[in-house]
Amino acid sequence: MRPKLFLIVRTVSALAASIGAGAAQLNKIPRTGFLMVGFPPPESAPLNENLKAFHKGLLELGYVEGKNIIIEYQYTKGGSDRLPELTEELVRLKVDAIESPGSSRRFKCSRKPVTRHSGRQ
Repeated sequence: MRPKLFLIVRTVSALAASIGAGAAQLNKIPRTGFLMVGFPPPESAPLNENLKAFHKGLLELGYVEGKNIIIEYQYTKGGSDRLPELTEELVRLKVDAIESPGSSRRFKCSRKPVTRHSGRQ
Protein backbone atom coordinates (compact mmCIF):
# COMPACT_ATOMS: atom_id res chain seq x y z
CA MET A 1 0.00 0.00 0.00
CA ARG A 2 1.34 3.46 -0.85
CA PRO A 3 2.46 5.44 2.23
CA LYS A 4 0.01 8.31 1.64
CA LEU A 5 -2.92 5.96 1.17
CA PHE A 6 -1.85 4.06 4.29
CA LEU A 7 -1.83 7.36 6.17
CA ILE A 8 -5.35 8.17 4.99
CA VAL A 9 -6.58 4.72 6.00
CA ARG A 10 -4.99 5.17 9.45
CA THR A 11 -6.53 8.62 9.86
CA VAL A 12 -9.99 7.47 8.80
CA SER A 13 -9.67 4.40 11.03
CA ALA A 14 -8.86 6.67 13.96
CA LEU A 15 -11.88 8.80 13.10
CA ALA A 16 -14.16 5.79 12.86
CA ALA A 17 -12.87 4.34 16.14
CA SER A 18 -13.41 7.63 17.93
CA ILE A 19 -17.05 7.94 16.90
CA GLY A 20 -18.13 4.99 19.03
CA ALA A 21 -21.37 3.06 19.11
CA GLY A 22 -23.67 5.55 20.84
CA ALA A 23 -26.82 6.40 18.90
CA ALA A 24 -26.26 10.14 19.25
CA GLN A 25 -22.75 9.81 17.90
CA LEU A 26 -23.79 7.79 14.85
CA ASN A 27 -25.05 11.02 13.30
CA LYS A 28 -21.90 12.93 14.24
CA ILE A 29 -19.80 14.18 11.34
CA PRO A 30 -16.16 13.23 11.95
CA ARG A 31 -13.79 16.14 12.48
CA THR A 32 -10.07 15.87 11.80
CA GLY A 33 -7.26 18.35 12.31
CA PHE A 34 -4.69 19.04 9.61
CA LEU A 35 -1.53 20.44 11.21
CA MET A 36 1.26 21.63 8.94
CA VAL A 37 4.56 23.45 9.31
CA GLY A 38 4.58 26.51 7.07
CA PHE A 39 2.09 29.00 5.71
CA PRO A 40 -1.39 28.30 4.36
CA PRO A 41 -1.58 28.39 0.57
CA PRO A 42 -3.31 31.43 -0.96
CA GLU A 43 -6.96 30.76 -1.79
CA SER A 44 -6.28 30.98 -5.53
CA ALA A 45 -3.28 28.61 -5.40
CA PRO A 46 -3.66 24.90 -6.15
CA LEU A 47 -3.43 22.53 -3.19
CA ASN A 48 0.06 21.36 -2.29
CA GLU A 49 1.05 17.71 -2.66
CA ASN A 50 0.23 16.76 0.95
CA LEU A 51 -3.23 18.31 0.85
CA LYS A 52 -3.99 16.82 -2.57
CA ALA A 53 -3.03 13.34 -1.34
CA PHE A 54 -5.03 13.80 1.86
CA HIS A 55 -8.18 14.93 0.01
CA LYS A 56 -7.78 12.24 -2.65
CA GLY A 57 -7.43 9.50 -0.04
CA LEU A 58 -10.46 10.73 1.88
CA LEU A 59 -12.48 10.89 -1.36
CA GLU A 60 -11.47 7.32 -2.25
CA LEU A 61 -12.88 6.28 1.13
CA GLY A 62 -16.12 8.18 0.57
CA TYR A 63 -15.35 11.32 2.59
CA VAL A 64 -16.01 14.79 1.14
CA GLU A 65 -14.92 17.86 3.11
CA GLY A 66 -17.92 19.88 4.27
CA LYS A 67 -20.35 17.07 3.44
CA ASN A 68 -19.46 14.12 5.68
CA ILE A 69 -16.16 15.20 7.26
CA ILE A 70 -14.92 18.47 8.74
CA ILE A 71 -11.23 19.38 8.43
CA GLU A 72 -9.74 21.96 10.80
CA TYR A 73 -6.56 23.41 9.29
CA GLN A 74 -3.74 24.77 11.45
CA TYR A 75 -0.47 26.15 10.04
CA THR A 76 2.58 27.15 12.08
CA LYS A 77 3.25 30.14 9.79
CA GLY A 78 6.94 29.51 10.26
CA GLY A 79 9.01 26.85 12.02
CA SER A 80 7.86 23.89 14.06
CA ASP A 81 8.04 25.64 17.44
CA ARG A 82 4.27 26.31 17.39
CA LEU A 83 3.30 22.63 16.86
CA PRO A 84 2.48 21.92 20.53
CA GLU A 85 0.34 25.07 20.82
CA LEU A 86 -1.53 24.34 17.58
CA THR A 87 -2.00 20.71 18.56
CA GLU A 88 -3.62 21.79 21.81
CA GLU A 89 -5.84 24.17 19.82
CA LEU A 90 -7.01 21.25 17.67
CA VAL A 91 -7.70 19.26 20.84
CA ARG A 92 -9.78 22.18 22.18
CA LEU A 93 -11.71 22.09 18.88
CA LYS A 94 -12.53 18.45 19.74
CA VAL A 95 -11.15 16.89 16.58
CA ASP A 96 -11.33 13.11 16.35
CA ALA A 97 -7.85 12.74 14.85
CA ILE A 98 -4.91 14.96 13.90
CA GLU A 99 -3.04 14.61 10.61
CA SER A 100 0.45 16.09 10.60
CA PRO A 101 2.27 15.50 7.30
CA GLY A 102 6.04 15.81 7.28
CA SER A 103 6.34 16.29 11.03
CA SER A 104 8.99 14.16 12.62
CA ARG A 105 9.10 16.17 15.83
CA ARG A 106 7.45 14.48 18.78
CA PHE A 107 5.54 16.56 21.27
CA LYS A 108 3.17 15.98 24.12
CA CYS A 109 -0.53 16.63 23.64
CA SER A 110 -3.81 15.36 25.00
CA ARG A 111 -5.16 11.90 24.17
CA LYS A 112 -5.95 12.40 20.49
CA PRO A 113 -4.57 10.12 17.78
CA VAL A 114 -1.85 11.93 15.86
CA THR A 115 -0.75 10.55 12.53
CA ARG A 116 2.48 11.57 10.87
CA HIS A 117 4.01 10.83 7.53
CA SER A 118 7.00 12.00 5.55
CA GLY A 119 5.05 13.23 2.53
CA ARG A 120 7.04 10.92 0.28
CA GLN A 121 5.46 8.21 -1.86
